[in-house]
Amino acid sequence: MDIWINIILFVAILAPFFLIITFTPQMTPNIYSFGIRIPENAYNLDEIVLLRKKFRNTHLLFSLLFTIFFISISVYFSNEAAQATGLIICIIGFLIADFFIYLHCHKKMKVIRNNMNWAIEKKQPIVIDTSFRNEKLTYSNGLFSIHAFICFITILITISFYPELPNQIPTKFNWDGTITTYSEKTIGLFSVFPLIQFVTILLFMGINILLKRAKQQLNVQNADASKISSIQSRRKWSLFMIGSSLLSVFLFTLFQISYIVPFSPLKLIISTIIITTITITWAIIIARKPINQDTLSSNENFSIQQDDDHFWKLGQFYYNRNDPTLMLEKRFGLGWTFNFARTIAWGILFGPLVLIFGIVLLTA
Repeated sequence: MDIWINIILFVAILAPFFLIITFTPQMTPNIYSFGIRIPENAYNLDEIVLLRKKFRNTHLLFSLLFTIFFISISVYFSNEAAQATGLIICIIGFLIADFFIYLHCHKKMKVIRNNMNWAIEKKQPIVIDTSFRNEKLTYSNGLFSIHAFICFITILITISFYPELPNQIPTKFNWDGTITTYSEKTIGLFSVFPLIQFVTILLFMGINILLKRAKQQLNVQNADASKISSIQSRRKWSLFMIGSSLLSVFLFTLFQISYIVPFSPLKLIISTIIITTITITWAIIIARKPINQDTLSSNENFSIQQDDDHFWKLGQFYYNRNDPTLMLEKRFGLGWTFNFARTIAWGILFGPLVLIFGIVLLTA
């Protein structure tokens, strides 16, 4: 019975992962297709629609194959180590397959762009709204005080119960709640999750600030509507950053309390899946918005407002030494990305990982 509970839970983790990657083209802004800038009214061209379908169907096939592989490995070996290994193989294998499928579609999209001559002999003006920064682009970082309060409560609970706890703390359990591993009670052990909460709060506060300062990208064909859309998008993503980080901080509190009052591992995993599902669904709702035909240009000519594809490596990594921008909208997928020509971008990207890794080492 335990083996099938494990399989169901792991498949519940794999399924959203597979589906998000599979339907990424549908969640990308309509002025981009596989990392290539296109006219907004070219989004539904037969060639581009067919390319999206090919991407989707190929990913669905690989999703099915890797799921079957994982279930087969789990049933055959019937142990948690094999399941964990199978899960890692499935995730890495799917990401490798995804890269080559995307690369194929990206190259095909380049051919379509060149054949359509969208950028040749056409003016490519750039619109800058000087009042844009005066708008309320993001929610206040003051809302992170809620996160800080939860972190404070976590620390307070830990300090209150720490003296009364036994010297050996249960840290791993079977599905039936049987303790399998004990760890020595140390300040380091009980500091990990509060420190991770603190890093999470700082990280998302920083992202919220960067989101406000991110590059202004307005559509020259309808600048007013584009401005409104950009402001709404930033505010939605800002609220998402605040909300999703709040859920993460709350989840770390549950993990911390499990050291004090042992929870059923099944409850912790279900809590993790619920919070992950809420976060993913929220992100998809923000990204998946229909085209408003009233905001499209009345100009029937297919053209792009700016040909900057050469700054986007593989259509996903922006690298422009002459652009002071640190953050801008992604061309493939959800959210925002960095200008990797800026050194600080690498620090923001890897700094939190190094910090968390250091915390784990120091508290081990």
